[in-house]
Amino acid sequence: TIEAAAFMGCSSLATVTFEKGSQLKTIGGGYSSYYPNYYGAFADCTALTSIEIPASVETIEAAAFMRCSKLATVTFEKGSQLKTIGGDYSSSYYYGVFSDCTALKSIEIPASVETI
Repeated sequence: TIEAAAFMGCSSLATVTFEKGSQLKTIGGGYSSYYPNYYGAFADCTALTSIEIPASVETIEAAAFMRCSKLATVTFEKGSQLKTIGGDYSSSYYYGVFSDCTALKSIEIPASVETI
């Protein structure tokens, strides 16, 4: 698991690479009623432009990549086991995995996904 807020706000983080055979199951995230409200694993990584999610990942939690404003490409490794792309909301805001990723053009959702 990459825990919630693990890399949050790393504004110079441009590249994330997972080794072949990665056993990663969860990319963490979520929100609370306290400031800053959301705490995705890679939230506010404003230099991140692309990422390939390992096939082993089953869950991407709410706000995991929120406000990654330069994130243009998200791909899923062949054989993806992804089941859940998370999200949530409070009375005034939404916390989707890719909320406010303004450069994101398209994502091919793996066939294994059961819940968005």
